[in-house]
Amino acid sequence: MAQLRWFLLELQIRGMGYGNALMDMAIRHCLKYYKQIILWTNSNLMGARKIYERHGFKLKEIKKSYLSNQEITEEKWTKSLK
Repeated sequence: MAQLRWFLLELQIRGMGYGNALMDMAIRHCLKYYKQIILWTNSNLMGARKIYERHGFKLKEIKKSYLSNQEITEEKWTKSLK
């Protein structure tokens, strides 16, 4: 199982297709070695969630946690590579 972490783009290049290209590259790499990809994100990162959905990830788990005394909603997304 692969876990994607820190899938970030600078604000000035968001919306230019780089997120989709980066995700395509990550998935192609994972296809060689893994049967599944997982990642965790926060529910308020709507742009990222759209990329995950577009690339076939499914929301599998939601949990509340605290970061810097603020409640956040974490989401676990998975994609099967079989």
